[in-house]
Amino acid sequence: MTRHNSYTITAVLIGVLIASLTITSCSEDDGEPPKGSVEGRVTDGLTGEPISDATISLTGEERRSETVGSDGTYSFENLLVGTYTIAAQHSQYESNSTEVSIQVSMTAEGDLELIPVSSLDVNPTVLNFSTAIDQLNISFTNRGTKSINYEIQTSDRWISLSKNRGQLGAQNSDLLTVYVNRRRLEVGNVQGSIIFNVPGKGNRKVDVFASKLSSNSAVLMLGNGSLDFGKSSVSETLRITNAGSNTLLWDLIVEKSWISTDQPDGAIPPGNSEIITVFVDRANQAEGAHSGILNFSSNGGNANVSIKMLVDSDVVDPGSTVVTSGLRAYYTFNDGTTKDLMDNFEAVNFGAITSDDIPDSNGKSFSFDGIDNFLQIAGNPIKNTNYRTIHGTLAFWTKPIGNGSIFAVPRNGNDQENEFIAGLFNGRIYHSFDFHSTRDWYWGAFGINVGSKIQDGNWHHVVLVYDQANSKATLFFDGIQYSHEKYIMDQYLNADLFRVGGDFYTGTNNRTLGNYSGLLDNIRIYNRPLSDSEVKEIFNARQ
Repeated sequence: MTRHNSYTITAVLIGVLIASLTITSCSEDDGEPPKGSVEGRVTDGLTGEPISDATISLTGEERRSETVGSDGTYSFENLLVGTYTIAAQHSQYESNSTEVSIQVSMTAEGDLELIPVSSLDVNPTVLNFSTAIDQLNISFTNRGTKSINYEIQTSDRWISLSKNRGQLGAQNSDLLTVYVNRRRLEVGNVQGSIIFNVPGKGNRKVDVFASKLSSNSAVLMLGNGSLDFGKSSVSETLRITNAGSNTLLWDLIVEKSWISTDQPDGAIPPGNSEIITVFVDRANQAEGAHSGILNFSSNGGNANVSIKMLVDSDVVDPGSTVVTSGLRAYYTFNDGTTKDLMDNFEAVNFGAITSDDIPDSNGKSFSFDGIDNFLQIAGNPIKNTNYRTIHGTLAFWTKPIGNGSIFAVPRNGNDQENEFIAGLFNGRIYHSFDFHSTRDWYWGAFGINVGSKIQDGNWHHVVLVYDQANSKATLFFDGIQYSHEKYIMDQYLNADLFRVGGDFYTGTNNRTLGNYSGLLDNIRIYNRPLSDSEVKEIFNARQ
C-alpha cells in the first residue's frame, strides 16, 4: 500500500500572496503497526530437563496462552511492540514468570525454570508378583524444595505395606516394601493398586499384579523379587520355598556372565525350603549401574528375580579387610566420622564423642555417655528379607563403663518402642524380642556371665551370630564361642531405622536397657551367620 503525503509552501509579503508551491511525497506503508516475537523453553529447575504440558500465558499489549510440547518449547509471534509478562504453570511445580521486551522485527528470549512443589517420583509404577514373589520394593523421592506429608493406601486386603504415612524432606528418598498375602488371594490372576497421596498436591498410582496357583500342585515361592548388591556386596542369599503339596522341581538361567549361583537347580519336598547363594563378580565391569535377571522355571510356576549392582571406583578400598563376604555395613570410625566403608548405611551422630582410645593400632573410636548419645542409621542393615527376623551377624569392639543398649531396631511405624534390642546388663549380653501374637515381652540372655571379663577396663570383641534357619543364637567373646541358645522371633524386623549406642523405648517399664555407657569401635554387620573360624579371623585382625 502506498501512502501519499502533500505539503504546501506559501510566500507572503506585506499581506500579499507572492507564491505558492505544493509538494507531494510518497511512502510505502502496509497499514500494520511494528511487531516482534518471543520464544522460550520451560525446564525443571533442579534437573534441567524439559517440562511438557506446562501452560504459558502472555499478558501486556496482547493476551495469549498455549501449552508447551514434549520438548518444553513455546513461541508467540506477531506481537505488538511493548513489555509483556510471561508466566508458566504446571500442577507439579511452583509457578514462575518473567518480563520480556518485544522489539520491532526481533525475537526475545523467554526461558523459564520451574521448581517442583512436591514432585513425588515413584519407581516402579508397576509391580508384578507373578505366582512366586511375596515381597517387592518401591522407591519414592521428594524432588521438591519443601518437606511433604504423604499417605499410602492399597486397594485390596491382599496387599500390605511396610508403612502407610510419613513425612519426606526436600530432595530425600525412602523405600516402601510391598507384601502380598497369598492366603487372601483366589486361585488365578488378580490386579490391585497402591496410591501415594500428597494432600493438596495430587496422587501417584502403582499397579499391582499377582497370580495364585492351586496348592494341589507344587508351588514355587521366592519371597523377595530383587537382590541389590550395592557398591560392595559380593554375595546375597535367596530362599526358595515349595508352598504346594507335590515335589517342586526348579532350575534357573542366569542372564549375565557376572552373576552366578552355588546351585542351578533342585528338588524341594512339599512345605520345605532351601537357600541358594547368589554371587556377583565386579572385576572388569565398567563403572556405573548394572542389572540382570535370574529366570526361575519350575513345575510350580515361573518367576524372575532382578539383580542390581553398582560399580564405583570411588568406593573405599577395604584393602586388607578380612571376612568381607556378606558384609553389609562396616564402621571403623578411623577418620572420626560415622562413614560406612561399605557405602550402604551412613550413620548420623547424635552427641557421641570421638576418642583416641582404640582396640587396634590407629584411628578413632566413639564414646557414649549413657544418657542421650547414640548413632542413628536411616536404614536397617540387619534386616534380611529372606527370613522372618535376624539371620546374620553383629560384631563389635566394646570397652564398657556401664550397662546399656548397643543395637536397637524400633517397632515398625513407632520409633518410641523397641522391636529388637541387644546390649549389656548386669554382666550379661542381653537380646530381646517382642512377640506380636501375644504382646508378651521376651528377654533372651546368653547363659554365661561375662561381667568380670567385659568390664575389666580393657577392649573386648563381642560377636552375636543369629542363625534363623536353625533357630540358634551364638555368643562369641574375644574370638571364642562362649554360649549358644535356641531362639524364635514371631515378628518381622521391618522398620528402616537402626540405632547404635541407644534404644527407642520412651516408656517407664522394663522394656529397655537404656543408653550405652562406654566406647565402641569397628562395628560390622553381616547378612549371614559367620563361622567360628571367621569370627576368630576378625578378632585376630583387631578389625
